[in-house]
Amino acid sequence: MSTDQLERIGPAFAGRYAVERELGRGGMATVYLADDLKHRRKVAIKVLRPELGELLGADGFAREIHIAPGLNHPHILPLHDSGQVPAPSGSGDLLYYVMPYVAGDSLRRRLLRDGPLPVEEAVRLVRQVAAALHHAHLQGVIHRDIKPENILLHEGEAMVADFGIALAADTPAGDRMTDAGLLMGTPAYMSPEQAAGERTLDARSDVYSLGCVLYELLAGEPPPAGATARAIIARRFTDPAPRVRRRRPAVPPAVEQAIVRALAGAPDDRFPTVAAFAAALVAPAPPAAVAVPRPPSVAVLPFHNLSADPENEFFADGITEDVITQLSKIRSLKVIARSSVMTFKGREQDLREIGEALDVATVLEGSVRRAGDRVRIAAQLVDPATNQHLWAETYDRGLTDIFAIQTDVALQIAAALKAELSLGERTRLQRKPTDDLQAYRLYVQGRHCYIRYTEQSIEQGIDYFRQAIAVDPDYALAHVGVALAYGELASGQGGGGATRPGEAYQLGMQAVTRALALDPELGEAHAVLALLRMVHDFDWAAAESEFKLALELSPGAADIYDHYGWLCA
Repeated sequence: MSTDQLERIGPAFAGRYAVERELGRGGMATVYLADDLKHRRKVAIKVLRPELGELLGADGFAREIHIAPGLNHPHILPLHDSGQVPAPSGSGDLLYYVMPYVAGDSLRRRLLRDGPLPVEEAVRLVRQVAAALHHAHLQGVIHRDIKPENILLHEGEAMVADFGIALAADTPAGDRMTDAGLLMGTPAYMSPEQAAGERTLDARSDVYSLGCVLYELLAGEPPPAGATARAIIARRFTDPAPRVRRRRPAVPPAVEQAIVRALAGAPDDRFPTVAAFAAALVAPAPPAAVAVPRPPSVAVLPFHNLSADPENEFFADGITEDVITQLSKIRSLKVIARSSVMTFKGREQDLREIGEALDVATVLEGSVRRAGDRVRIAAQLVDPATNQHLWAETYDRGLTDIFAIQTDVALQIAAALKAELSLGERTRLQRKPTDDLQAYRLYVQGRHCYIRYTEQSIEQGIDYFRQAIAVDPDYALAHVGVALAYGELASGQGGGGATRPGEAYQLGMQAVTRALALDPELGEAHAVLALLRMVHDFDWAAAESEFKLALELSPGAADIYDHYGWLCA
């Protein structure tokens, strides 16, 4: 806080509190550190936003804020005082309330500093918050704004702040506040019914918010993530409850199951009380394993080339492979490898038989027609067991939109199969590999040659990849293509020949180093680096570390599992 701001707000509390400095500000209030002159103690004064105070009114605020002092619990930060003071601007009054000053971190600051918490500590703190909430719920008080900022850490114990303020803010002027765009709470932690503006909330709304907090303590981000408040709230109503073990496999299954139930969209499907939620977090594992539903699965069948020029066959195959690659970035999807689906290329076979052979619940069929600078791509997602069409779309666009089409197909399939996408996965799906179509054509031709896995075809693939790099030096995937091809030659998989393994290794390392410099989050690049570490350096630990990182970034990529299998063998 500037000296000028301090001088303006300080006199409003003269004789009662000596304001020292601003501690922080949020959507509802600005927080100041002050000395309580009467009791000689440090306090935190929260001054509500002027427009919020105007909507509440001093009488309504006073009627409801009195609830908070009646909450007496070791994990609740008590309310010392509340009232109104003249605004520094001279127009109206400012509403405020006073709490003890806690010198320790909030959970938000702890997360920003250290990242996700150890599982045991996260569960312990959330159980303490649950105990505080249960105490309040028994007295008819719903918090309505549980989030890491409102959970303070005092000597390692959780202290819940701001009890009563959200209720005070919503009770007297709920309709007016909603109309003014001041929906109480924080979007990332709101229950669906709170986000919808329902006036009557019960304990299950706080259960939802506390489930969001625990998910974030374990995964590092709240569910579901979104770029804006509107996007977050929209996903509340459409996305399935997230699975924290996707992000943190060490989380016990009982904890994950408790979070999923706490985050159920319908209140009736959640725990009836926060006490029940807390108990489920430490419940013993069931004596017998519970059958887990199979993850959604898809096989992308080879796209048909409908172009007049048979030379465009490689282009159709490239589209097939690119869609598989995009889908492989989604952890919650089982995606069949390119090598498996290509066995059905050109074969007229019943979809039911293909589905059974590949053991998948859905198949994607498609066709590509390319003419000049235009491309027409038709795709349809089908349940092979029933022949039911789950999704279909036709894209008739310029070639410059090819990457946007591939991304849209992947996102539409994920949506149709209700597959969860993390914010990182969605970002990687929307990343454009190159802006140059000529470079892309050369890259696709290089892949077409490389996957024949002969010495001559691999050398041809390298030539095409290098041509693509000459057109676009920043095309990271083309550098990966060069590195992977030399990795095959270095391992002897390409049949040996003109390029010595040592020379192939050096050339491969140069290419993959460049690829990672261009895109450090490219799973394919980390996989090639792992391959080179394995086949030439014999550095098993480094290779395994890179394979694991590659699978984090591209969790469904069959080629990565294939090469990792060599290491494990």
